[in-house]
Amino acid sequence: MTGSAGGHELSQRLAKVETAIFRNKTITFDYYTMQRDELGARKVDPYHLLFQGGQFYVLGHSHERGALRVFRLSRIRGKVAYASKAEHDFKRPADFDPRAYANRADWQFGDATRTADIWISDRIAWQVERNFGRFGTVTQAEDGAIVFHTPYANARQLASWVLRLGEHARVLGPEELQGEVAERVELLAARHEGELELAEPVRRAPRAEDPEPARAESSGDRREAAIRPERFARLVTLASILIAAGRSGTRLDAAELRDRLQLSEQELREDLNVLNVVNFGGGSYVLYAELHDDGTIEVDPEPYSDNFDRPARLLPVEAKALVAAIDLIGDHLPEGALTSAR
Repeated sequence: MTGSAGGHELSQRLAKVETAIFRNKTITFDYYTMQRDELGARKVDPYHLLFQGGQFYVLGHSHERGALRVFRLSRIRGKVAYASKAEHDFKRPADFDPRAYANRADWQFGDATRTADIWISDRIAWQVERNFGRFGTVTQAEDGAIVFHTPYANARQLASWVLRLGEHARVLGPEELQGEVAERVELLAARHEGELELAEPVRRAPRAEDPEPARAESSGDRREAAIRPERFARLVTLASILIAAGRSGTRLDAAELRDRLQLSEQELREDLNVLNVVNFGGGSYVLYAELHDDGTIEVDPEPYSDNFDRPARLLPVEAKALVAAIDLIGDHLPEGALTSAR
């Protein structure tokens, strides 16, 4: 699965965060906080990835706050990096249970410090009680209406939900939430005043590496979603070059690499994007490479393919089971296949 809503950049962050969770690695990144409209550095021990409402969230211990926090991946800016060179940086608490977050509403991600009282009209009271009642409590009001009491950590998200209900919902308290809703209504009204101004369409100038129109519109290229054998061989070659550069700590010149592999700039970018999200399970990613504006390619100094160069780490019971399997079926396998493995 990739973070398609944010394109390949989000997919790359998703790959790095998933690997950090598997390896218990502390990560650092710049994070945009919408409530305060500011960008700040974060240092997090990632515990779990959660996909909800079309967005990916990472649950983890925030070093700045000294507590568990939730971060939306689409609000991470720039590169996600490891905080140290150590093999492991932390151990996830034994009492951490991600299921508690999977059963929360959008406005309850984080530490809920206040409770909202929301009047719901009789017309949709049954629908709100059925679909959202588990996120709070419900008391009966006059004329078949209800009052929905729900804890919240994010006033912006809750205000957005209330506004989607239109005239069938009204915030009774607290004042902070009433002010948030009133401010958003005023903003909506201001942005819909006057005549609608349409921006001029922007046409991108064709580039030298762009395919010919006839070729781009052919039915064969429309089925390019699957990786063809010739491209797979090219990706394997590119991966070996990038892994070697990552291990040696050197940057590659993109122009020289394109000339070596006979690639256009667009093809190189696409191949890097593919390799950045290819994985072999268990947090073992091929690599993480980034093409910089200065025309160089930087590969993560801790390539994820290291897992394939190390002996398998088995529990005692797993090792005994493997030896038993070798003894049982070893005679039926090709000559010399299991001597070193045993």
